[in-house]
Amino acid sequence: MSNSGFMNYIELNNRSKTYKKSGEKHQLSIENGDADPAGSLFSNINDMTMFAKELIDIYHGKQGSIVSPKTLHEIFTVQEKRETLDDINRGIGWGIFKNDSCFAVRFTGSTHLSSAGIIIVPEKKMAAIFQVNTVGGLKLANDGINKFLKYVGLEQNDIFSKNIVRDRNVKSVDVPVDSLKKHIGIYSHT
Repeated sequence: MSNSGFMNYIELNNRSKTYKKSGEKHQLSIENGDADPAGSLFSNINDMTMFAKELIDIYHGKQGSIVSPKTLHEIFTVQEKRETLDDINRGIGWGIFKNDSCFAVRFTGSTHLSSAGIIIVPEKKMAAIFQVNTVGGLKLANDGINKFLKYVGLEQNDIFSKNIVRDRNVKSVDVPVDSLKKHIGIYSHT
């Protein structure tokens, strides 16, 4: 993998470009990397494809790679925890779609206007990778993932756990509207 790495730790010559309103190409400055999601990790489609293939091979028993098959199976196993804030199936670092026929693991993220998503169905030896460098890119990547899910026999709702049982008798807290006014503003979403 020759076009992946962490900003400020490796020379990244082939970073994607985004576009200014004028249409001019703009490469994200290296200084912006410190506050980026995914620990300032950057990659391209070729390296992400190699990564997906390698994870599929490890899942099917390849030894001597970046992790052992045993570790990868643990990463791709739903971590059943009662203290999670949502009902999403989560492995270690991956969202997991699961039904009676198969499972898939997904990871998405964005940096500036560049968004990416990777979804792997290890048992079927299939993967899809989406990279978008425009406003709304994460939605486009997620739309592609949802189409891929249908193709492999899964759906968006298969990410929700059927096994997490919660105490639903939690009492709500009333928050006065006036106290919220001091927090009005424009917040980024990532």
